[in-house]
Amino acid sequence: MLCAFLALSGTCAVLWQRNGLSQLHAQAGEPGSFGPTEDTRIGDTTLQQEISALREQAKELPKLRNEASQRRPVRSELAVVRAENARLLEAKQTGGKIPRESPAGFVSRDSLVFVGRATPEAALQSFFWALREGNMRAAMQSMPADNDELVQLEQMPPQERTKIEEQFKASGEVQMMQRFDDFAVASREEISDDEVVLYVRSSVATNTFPHALKRFGSEWKITGMGAGQMSRRKNRP
Repeated sequence: MLCAFLALSGTCAVLWQRNGLSQLHAQAGEPGSFGPTEDTRIGDTTLQQEISALREQAKELPKLRNEASQRRPVRSELAVVRAENARLLEAKQTGGKIPRESPAGFVSRDSLVFVGRATPEAALQSFFWALREGNMRAAMQSMPADNDELVQLEQMPPQERTKIEEQFKASGEVQMMQRFDDFAVASREEISDDEVVLYVRSSVATNTFPHALKRFGSEWKITGMGAGQMSRRKNRP
């Protein structure tokens, strides 16, 4: 019983001391008091001010997004101008041909690609691409299958064929492509369902150059180029 009485007395003393300390904290405005303190009120005011500032900043977001979207095209145009200046500087330093942007509707030398031979226009572009690349086999395949030069090329031993193909890269036709600007089909003359003449011109000149093409199966092949070829074709019996 004595032990229980001492334990109860100790517990009451601890509770009394804790209550006294809480009252002192409250009076002194120290942390740990049960009532709101001056620091707490100041903290709440600061928090409210920060919330208000964030709300004001959020109102500016749509305007900032709009300004950012307007700057993107400007950055894209600037990148294009820088690339063009780099090409011009390289051409000036190396003594090469100064690149020029081709007008709409013209295929530039740099943008030539092999596009097959399903149409006369595609066959012509594929032929120009082969000349630019110095690809003799692709250039010869733009001609009819019974073309004498193509037949001779196919019949050559591999070593001799490789030698001829290397010589082709230094030929006048391939070197001419170094001065090639661009091309477009100015007009088209329908000879028959399987024959057509494409009159080709460059954006830097007004004269046209005729190319006769004929369909063989599913592919169009070049059968004549230049005014002389066209004259002989018209005089055929």
